[in-house]
Formats: sequence, C-alpha cells, structure tokens
Amino acid sequence: MATQNKTQNKIQNKPDTLDSSIDVVTPAFAFSRANFKELFMKTLKIHAMSLVISGVILLVFCLISAGIFFAGTTVTKDNTMTIAITILAGIFLLAGIIIAGWIGTAISSTIITLVKERFENKSTDIRNVFEELKIPVLKYMALRFGLMIAGIGLPALVILLPIAYFGGNIGVLAASIIGIIYFVLFILAFAFLSQFWLLEIVLNKKGTVEALKYSFGLAKKNLLGVFIYDIIIVIAGIVIGIPFGIVDFGMRVVLQLGIGVSGIIQDSGAILGTMIIGIGLYLIIKLMLVCVEAALNSTLIFPYKYLFWKEIGKQK
Repeated sequence: MATQNKTQNKIQNKPDTLDSSIDVVTPAFAFSRANFKELFMKTLKIHAMSLVISGVILLVFCLISAGIFFAGTTVTKDNTMTIAITILAGIFLLAGIIIAGWIGTAISSTIITLVKERFENKSTDIRNVFEELKIPVLKYMALRFGLMIAGIGLPALVILLPIAYFGGNIGVLAASIIGIIYFVLFILAFAFLSQFWLLEIVLNKKGTVEALKYSFGLAKKNLLGVFIYDIIIVIAGIVIGIPFGIVDFGMRVVLQLGIGVSGIIQDSGAILGTMIIGIGLYLIIKLMLVCVEAALNSTLIFPYKYLFWKEIGKQK
C-alpha cells in the first residue's frame, strides 16, 4: 500500500505523458521488488498452465488431423477425395491452432488482473477471472485477426496483385518491395495504436470495439510518451532475455557436441539415440525456460505497464 501511495504522489503532478512514461519506472520497479516472490510464483504458475493447456489442445487436434489425413488417404486413392480429406485435416489443424491460442491468451490475460489487484491489496481468483475473460478475449482475437487480414489482404489484392500481374518482372519486384515495406509499417502502426486494447477489455470491461477505439485515442494523443514507454519495455525485455539466450545457446552447443561425438563413433543407433534424448531434453528445458522468462517479464514489466496505462487514462 505504501508503494502505491508513493506512486500516486510522485506522478500526480506530472500531466505530461513523456514525464509519466519515465517517472513511473521507479515506483513500478519498487513494487515489483517488494512483491517479487508472490508475483513471480503466481505468474509462473499461470504461464505454465497456459503453455500446458494450450499445448495439449493443439496436440489433440494435430493427432485428429493426422488421423483423418492418413486414414482417409489410405482408404481412397481418388484425387478429388484426397484433396477433400486434406482440406478437412487442415481445417481441424487450423481449429486447433485457433482454440489453443484463444485459451492460452485468456489464461495469460489473467495476469493483468492479478497485477492490478495486487496493487489494490486484493486477492485474485484466477479461475473466476479466466471465466470472465473467455468470451471477451475470443471477441478480441477474432476482431484482431479480421483487422489484420483486411489491413494486409485487401491492399495486396487491390494494389499489389495488379502491379505484379501487369508489370512483368519489374512489376513483381516493385510489388514485392512495396508489399514488404507496407507489411512492416502496417504491423508496427497497428501494434503501436492497439497496445492498450486488451488492457481496456480486461481492466475497464469495455466492449471489443470501444476498447480498440479508446486504445487508438490514447496512443495518438500521447505519441511521444507512448513511444518512450515502448522503448523502455523493449530494453527491459532484452535485458531480461539475455541470460536465457546465453543458456539456450549453451544447450544448443552441448546438443551439437553430443551428436558430433556419436558421429565419430560411427554407430547409427548411438547417433539416433543421442538425437532423440538430446532434442527431447533440450525441448523440455527450453519450455521450462520460456515459462520462467515469461514470469520474470510479467513480474518486472507488467507493473510498469499497469501504472503507465492508468496514468495516461487519467490524462485523456
């Protein structure tokens, strides 16, 4: 509670968003440090749940998709039926990716509420929060996907495709260059303007479209301050990620050395066994490291995100 009061006093008289993006760093870090153990353990549990549950869902749909494909193509040799079976298998695989992404995002989004309620010294029932967020997150993901497809697909069909078709080799080159530039700029601009979208849905219970409009308004009104805020988050993410990158590199080196030693022995069984065991261990440790890194990011960065979002919301 003391940390929260200090935060409010420190930024209360700072109407400029650029100042807010810098001034909330210290109180946010102080909050993370004071609540590190609790936040880290809870967010680690949430990220692990998200990874495991979404992974199981995806695995089930992958197995169903593979079963449909192999069983179907074994029974029939007709080309038309083979195409239909392949499409059906692809639909199941796509459904698995969508459902796994939806559930994983809904579970991870509970961290936003967790951080907010920890600032308010309240306890958080993750299961209840997840139940509340399931449908809003589904709507959010559906609209986000639709906007991305429309923003990228429509210009490609209306502008880039005709250039490539009628322009010959030069047209293809020009369309490719323009397309890459447009794609990068669109992704960056949309990510920048919509970065408070999910926060508004989760914390202010706004509707999907209303939250998106509000996020656009916040970002456009506070361009410089939000840009500095993003730079701080990127730098923090890089600093947190460096040790994990070093560990990952070391594991890859050990794996390659193990396979190389097996190759020197010239025993195909030893090579295959080393590859299976080595890759299996690497993936298990990698997934564990992903969860730990995500928990550290949530513990150290989410309080800053919350305080900054709360501050610019007051100024709008």
